[in-house]
Amino acid sequence: MKGDILFYSDFPYPFHNTEAEEKMARFAARGWRVVYVAQLGIRNPRPSHVVQALRRGKSPARKPPFEVVRPKLVPPRRVPGVDAVNRRWLARQLLGHVRDPSGTVLWIRFPTPELVPLLAAAPWRAVVYEVVDDHAPGPGILHLRLHRNDR
Repeated sequence: MKGDILFYSDFPYPFHNTEAEEKMARFAARGWRVVYVAQLGIRNPRPSHVVQALRRGKSPARKPPFEVVRPKLVPPRRVPGVDAVNRRWLARQLLGHVRDPSGTVLWIRFPTPELVPLLAAAPWRAVVYEVVDDHAPGPGILHLRLHRNDR
């Protein structure tokens, strides 16, 4: 086994654009243990979300060649006390699926504010930031500065 990849996506699994899923399936086929972190559970429930969930329930599920985790967060995300809880809770949820951070590649597509402290806290084998969209102009997106001090 090559090691672990903790792939932090901003898409649900399965998604209509399967590029990320196919990429991680190729890593899994080459001996990597892949944990695909699907879209965070942070939406406020709306009728359209219920309809989407019902549609997904009727379609045949694809069996992924890797583990899929769907971490949850408590809304509202930006309230100071709730934000602190979410940061700790997300770290516990993700680290619970990793055997050893020092042997794990953390692959990020969307660095949510709750993830940033985990980047610096764990001794990752490597961190890959795959920029796939220009999230900064989107409403409510804060500019995040990712850095890591060498220890």
